[in-house]
Amino acid sequence: MQADSAAVEEVPVWLEVNGAPAVTWMCTPDQLEELATGWLHGEGYIETLDDLLKLRPCAPDLGFWADVRPERVAAVRDVEEVEAGLPLELQEHEVRRQRR
Repeated sequence: MQADSAAVEEVPVWLEVNGAPAVTWMCTPDQLEELATGWLHGEGYIETLDDLLKLRPCAPDLGFWADVRPERVAAVRDVEEVEAGLPLELQEHEVRRQRR
């Protein structure tokens, strides 16, 4: 086996949420819609697929525009503001409380 055949190519993939840049990943260009949807769920932007109003791929780039319910974006921003002012050991507890 040659070393060249074991190389994995990663590319930048970006995601905007409601028109604002949210994240850029370096990843293999496979299952990108699943990556974007899973990240939105993990970060609290969506709780269910009903919260994801639209996910549109960018044709010339590897990226996505996500439209989610505005109240979910506001909830994520509230959690981020709380996290910014808390000691690290309290952040996880507060995030769970805020998402209930």
